[in-house]
Amino acid sequence: MKNVKEWLFSNIFMRNMLSDFGSRASYSRSGSVFTAYFKYKIGPYEKDHCLYFLKEPSARRYYNEIFNKMIEYTGYDLFKYLDFHYSLYHDEADFLRFLQYETEERLQKTSGPEFKRAQKATLKWLKEKMQHNLEKEAPAVQQEISGTIRKALNGPTSSFDIEAIIEKVSAPLTAHVQSMASEAEDRFLAIARTFTTGNIQLNNQQHIEKLLQAFYLFSTVKAPGSKTDGLFKEFTVTDLAFLLNMHFNEFKGMKPNTVQKKIAVAVEKVRFENPQVRKLNEALQEFFYS
Repeated sequence: MKNVKEWLFSNIFMRNMLSDFGSRASYSRSGSVFTAYFKYKIGPYEKDHCLYFLKEPSARRYYNEIFNKMIEYTGYDLFKYLDFHYSLYHDEADFLRFLQYETEERLQKTSGPEFKRAQKATLKWLKEKMQHNLEKEAPAVQQEISGTIRKALNGPTSSFDIEAIIEKVSAPLTAHVQSMASEAEDRFLAIARTFTTGNIQLNNQQHIEKLLQAFYLFSTVKAPGSKTDGLFKEFTVTDLAFLLNMHFNEFKGMKPNTVQKKIAVAVEKVRFENPQVRKLNEALQEFFYS
């Protein structure tokens, strides 16, 4: 069988034909060599977080069992399962990358509702861990900033030139903060794209600005005569930016912070004393609170 497979893959025509019919399996999962991101044991099944096999598994069987076992857990128990293996693996960043890419691919291929439930929960766990890791890095960033300031102060200067110090400090600081923010945003977007999103499209592109203004007004609806009793407990500009980014075709190619800037520009043009704006606010209040 091995010789037949090698012959098929050595023939470029047959290899391409197998690819066209979806029969070209990856060699990376065909053998018994794999990276054990999740702890496993050889022996009878036990009710704990480890993976169990009666003999050394193939790579494909091992990776499949990671996700098959997720079906056993619901809610917070699934997060405990992931935490258990995350804490044991020696390289946290590598573990997160593996789980992110593997989950994203499987979510695209999976049809069973239980598998989708577990995989979407896994993506939420990944988002939480990535955010936590960014917060953990904050002290190191602060230390780096302090070192930069010290270097600026100790540099050869004829006088205590505040402007020169600010210039020396601001450039590396700004670059570092922007790099962190961009990396975090890219990670989130990679995760968010794996979820089912909408494809809402405007008929007339000239209405984009008014759409942003209308959404903003909708998000700030309050009970008549009240400054605190809002329709929404929480509906920030950031929430609106992600909503538009994920479900409106016009904003899908943008980063959420770019959408936020467009919202800010549109809202700045709203004239709340305008009769049309007042009527819209009153109509929304009457609809929800009458």
